Amino acid sequence: MQTQTSMRVSTSTRDRTRDLRNADATLDDTLNEALDALEERRFWEQAEKWHAALTDADKARIAAENDLLDEIFAGIA
Repeated sequence: MQTQTSMRVSTSTRDRTRDLRNADATLDDTLNEALDALEERRFWEQAEKWHAALTDADKARIAAENDLLDEIFAGIA
């Protein structure tokens, strides 16, 4: 059994959440979907920052490793 809690949000935020939910979704489902999307966006923002900080040599090495993996997996299919 999940515990429940109350959360204060503005009326406009509540209305936006209701407007965005799918037909069978609860407000909790909609909030979880929004949080998942936010977490994913933040993950990729961090990944892009990490990649931008790599040296050209590291980027080339990673690209070569990815190319090799693509070749390996192409042979499996």
